[in-house]
Amino acid sequence: FIKTNFLSPIKYQNQPMSDPPITNRGLAFVIGIDTYDCDESIQNLSTAARDATMIAEKLSMCGYKVTLTINENKKEIEEKFDEFKIEILENNYTDNVIYFAGHGCFNNKAQHILFSDFKKTKDKTPLTTQDFNNNL
Repeated sequence: FIKTNFLSPIKYQNQPMSDPPITNRGLAFVIGIDTYDCDESIQNLSTAARDATMIAEKLSMCGYKVTLTINENKKEIEEKFDEFKIEILENNYTDNVIYFAGHGCFNNKAQHILFSDFKKTKDKTPLTTQDFNNNL
């Protein structure tokens, strides 16, 4: 019998641990953004990076190969996401996960992810959730 809290499995005395995690299950792309370097209209968060890290750990335990980005800007995340897409195609992974914790917004009938360097200018626009789906 194993009781699990959100952070890690807890082994009860004289009880066996569960089987080792599945390997090569698929890929996971996990983003956590707490810190926003923009105007005062977007406040920093206190738990998004922690939440993303915990999700990444759980996905790794379930056999996913995880790419974790914490407080990175749009360019950095897009570069890592391009590598993520290439690895999916090269290895024919079909069971993949994208997780985001941070600020978002809804406008023009679309959901947008706000990166740490978000500014309301043409060169620093948010990425829609549909953009992620279209790129996979």
